[in-house]
Amino acid sequence: MSGVTHVEIRESTEELQALLRAEKQPSAKERLRALYLIRAEQFTVSAAARVLGKHRGTLQRWLARYHQGGLPQMLARSASPGRPRVIPDWAVRCLQKQLLDPEGGFER
Repeated sequence: MSGVTHVEIRESTEELQALLRAEKQPSAKERLRALYLIRAEQFTVSAAARVLGKHRGTLQRWLARYHQGGLPQMLARSASPGRPRVIPDWAVRCLQKQLLDPEGGFER
């Protein structure tokens, strides 16, 4: 749903203000502020993006997540998978097995 330019925000202005005051996470606070700007101030997606210092596409992505699953989905942070391990899992298992073997373990 890229290119979201309008989405119906279900929360009232007062609810969004209360959520903004209670939120501790900066990233979630930013997303709530975007909803508030669009709902209460009647900003367009582009105008809200300029106020927040974000790209319009970022706000459209946030709004698409909001449209799909509401506030919980929009505020959820997904963990980065990170860099793949250099040592393969099979090698780690073999090394652990050898370290636990009292007879054939590594010598000091």
